[in-house]
Amino acid sequence: MKKVLFFDVDGTLLSHKNFQVPQSAVEAIRKLRKQGIQVAICSGRPAYALGCLFNAGVEVDYIVGCNGHCVYRGTDELIAAVYFEKKTVQDLTDFCIENDYPLT
Repeated sequence: MKKVLFFDVDGTLLSHKNFQVPQSAVEAIRKLRKQGIQVAICSGRPAYALGCLFNAGVEVDYIVGCNGHCVYRGTDELIAAVYFEKKTVQDLTDFCIENDYPLT
């Protein structure tokens, strides 16, 4: 049986006080992986917005990004994705523009 630990980013691995990943977190993740425990990042962020982790030296086996809409093996092998229909995106965009709401 595989063991996998899932970590959030904001407020968990990434400090909101200094917007840094503590070296202790990087070392703890390295130790887990050396023990054969796989590490996954689970975040509302897309994979391309996780540079703060990778620049700090965090290595991962999986990323579950975009609130579960995209799953990667490692940092760049997309293994599953769920996309919104084009009309849904257009309707949401139109609604936000009409009501002066931000959209990300």
